[in-house]
Amino acid sequence: MGPAQAIRTCLRKSFQFSGRASRSEYWWFAAFVAVLTALTPAIVLEPSGHLTLTALAGLIFLIPGLSAGSRRFQDVGRSRWLFLALTAATSIGFSLSFDLRTVKYYEVTAPQLLGFAATWFAGLWVFSILIDNPTPGPNSYGPNPLEVTK
Repeated sequence: MGPAQAIRTCLRKSFQFSGRASRSEYWWFAAFVAVLTALTPAIVLEPSGHLTLTALAGLIFLIPGLSAGSRRFQDVGRSRWLFLALTAATSIGFSLSFDLRTVKYYEVTAPQLLGFAATWFAGLWVFSILIDNPTPGPNSYGPNPLEVTK
């Protein structure tokens, strides 16, 4: 699946959490969202508005991204609920982690450091599943998207 087709597919299936998504479908869409989010501040001419536009872009692609990630997990044979739980845990962990701009390294407590490490571990676990090979043939979530003939 090429980039344009992957982006169209993910946007078309924005609210479809069932089924499977191939690696190329997920990663082309993820790359599109990452580039768009990175370029959003550069598009804005006024420096005060870039955060709002970046947040808006993030909100627009939140549901399609969760849907594509859920379907990618199911392509590997994992539950979409595992993806959603790990994504929520990682997001909450990052938002609750200490802010390196305001906390000195010698003021970091053990629970903060443990929470930060657990957040990174969960993020790496999600990443390792997202890059994993799909289950060959059909699985309990549907047929292999690469083997489906149209």
